[in-house]
Order: sequence, then C-alpha cells, then structure tokens
Amino acid sequence: MPKNDGAFARVSFTDDGRLMALAQFGATARVSLWDLQTGESIASTFNWLPSGTAGRPDDVFLAPDGSYLVVSNDNATVVWDLDITHWAEKTCEAAGRNFTQAEWTKYFPGREYATTCPRWPVRQ
Repeated sequence: MPKNDGAFARVSFTDDGRLMALAQFGATARVSLWDLQTGESIASTFNWLPSGTAGRPDDVFLAPDGSYLVVSNDNATVVWDLDITHWAEKTCEAAGRNFTQAEWTKYFPGREYATTCPRWPVRQ
C-alpha cells in the first residue's frame, strides 16, 4: 500500500472496491493505481502531465468499472484508457504501421514474427 510522504490530494475507487486511484502531492507529486485485493501497485507515475505543463495533481476520478482514469489540475486533464483490450488497436493507430522485422527481432527475440496491426502492411 502507498506510503504517505505528503498529503493525499484525492482518492477514487471502482464500484466493486477492487481498484483505487491516488493523486498524491507533498515531497513528491504522483498518480498511482492500486489493486486493493492484493495490496499491490499496478502503476505509478511522477510525470502525469503533458509536456510543457506543470503542477501537482488536484483531482482524480476512476471510472466505476475501472475502464479509465482521469487526473486533472488547473493546467491539464489527462485521461488514461485502462481497458487493455483497446491498447493494441490504439498502439497500431498511433504508430500507423506494424513492427519491422528488425524491431520484432530486437523486442521479441526468439519469437516468430507476427503481424500486430492487420490494417497496415509489413515493412522490412
């Protein structure tokens, strides 16, 4: 469970009480997501703001079903999609291509090449 190194700005829970989002500030400013069944941190970041903006997290909202997390302050609002079923599709859209053969070999050594983004052609 998180240690208090300052004041907690905001806490939000899923309806089933399984997940907790924590926006914390004090000696450090961070946003973290916790699995309350295991007591383990799922994710934590100190750099939650888009580049060029500043400030501590002032508010946090975790969707009732745990599908997304919203963190904001006076300068920015950041929304994270926590539904992993969407991640591959969003990654493909952002990249606009498949892994090259060289990238696949570097990041997935020993595994046979597989197309990760069916919409895009395979590049050598």
